[in-house]
Amino acid sequence: YKRSYDVKFTDKSGNNVDWKNINFKWNIVDNLGIVTNSYENKIDLFLENEDFIGITFLLQVIIDNKIAAETKITIIE
Repeated sequence: YKRSYDVKFTDKSGNNVDWKNINFKWNIVDNLGIVTNSYENKIDLFLENEDFIGITFLLQVIIDNKIAAETKITIIE
């Protein structure tokens, strides 16, 4: 299974900010062996084991060692 995510950045006024100007990283909380490939402002998550169906984890965007955004993901069929 493969799922892709991307992040878009805005300033306080809601104007788009180029991701190249943001020093950010992706983080997976409770990563139980999910393979990742991150590039540009995107991340691909690969799941090769059906035993992971039903697990939940957090995908986070980290800026300056602080959580800027996160989303809860549950693996379903």
